[in-house]
Amino acid sequence: MNKKGILINLYEKEKDSGGGKIAEMLSQDFSLPRWKKAAVKNAMVLRTKKRYLLAITFFLLANDISAALQVMK
Repeated sequence: MNKKGILINLYEKEKDSGGGKIAEMLSQDFSLPRWKKAAVKNAMVLRTKKRYLLAITFFLLANDISAALQVMK
């Protein structure tokens, strides 16, 4: 939906709850293999912490739709 900029701005405003780190991660170029790998790694950690919506977001940024669907189940 190309609303990544809005999402980054929202997380930047939530600096108290760690939103700054998430905003920094979201501002990366996920077409590069380095950032795709980082997105998947973060999504896996978020999944174990039961932060499912954010995990799905990172899987989608890494273009791993099947993993995102697995989290949704």
